[in-house]
Amino acid sequence: IQPFVPNLGFNFSPSKKLELRAKVSKNYRLPTLNDRYWRPGGNPDLKAENGWSQELTMANHFTFKGINISISSTIFNRVIENWILWSIQDEQTFWSSNNIAKVWSRGLERRMSLIYPMAKAELKLDIGYNFTKSTNQIALEKPRIAEGQQLYYTPKQQGFAKLTFRWNGFYAHYRHSYTGESRGLNLDLTAYDLGQLRLQYSKNWQTGSATLFLNAYNIWNERYFVVERRAMAGRHFSLGMRLLLSKEN
Repeated sequence: IQPFVPNLGFNFSPSKKLELRAKVSKNYRLPTLNDRYWRPGGNPDLKAENGWSQELTMANHFTFKGINISISSTIFNRVIENWILWSIQDEQTFWSSNNIAKVWSRGLERRMSLIYPMAKAELKLDIGYNFTKSTNQIALEKPRIAEGQQLYYTPKQQGFAKLTFRWNGFYAHYRHSYTGESRGLNLDLTAYDLGQLRLQYSKNWQTGSATLFLNAYNIWNERYFVVERRAMAGRHFSLGMRLLLSKEN
């Protein structure tokens, strides 16, 4: 049974252009089915991860030469007890899940959005940057993680920029993301850039709508790793159509 999970938020706008937000919340995550019952390695006696998090956000909204601009900065702090970590324990030859870590995450999130409205179209630019320091607070031997060390496979820096264009039923966006270097169990992972493109056309009528879309992923064919020695997919595509029909009474 999931326990009581409180969440307290606060919003304050000293002016039309400035907004302040604060939030304190209890975090609670049950172990997954794989964490409990995967064979070998599952642990049915796992405890749920739990902890507290705090956020403070300052946002500005204003218009400059016809461009709607929003800028926000968020600082956050989160401590999680009973962190579930898969590792090889003493006298084991396989990985198993255990409540052996305590993780402290803190950092900064910056966001900026610029919207340029036109007669029948809209051009929008979204930019974001994250700095996240997630450290284990309990020294471990297997895997070897020193107290205060950044978690494996957790980059400190990430960023993105997304350009969107809308016109009548046509929609297009290009998203470019950057992921900084991170530590791996055997090899450190280098930073990488990814590009993603989406083209879409939608048509509405009285009894339904249809959408045709094309997605292009990793369009620069970047060779990159999220986990060492496991290369991610190169350039690939998806094409689809979504049809919605409604029957009037």
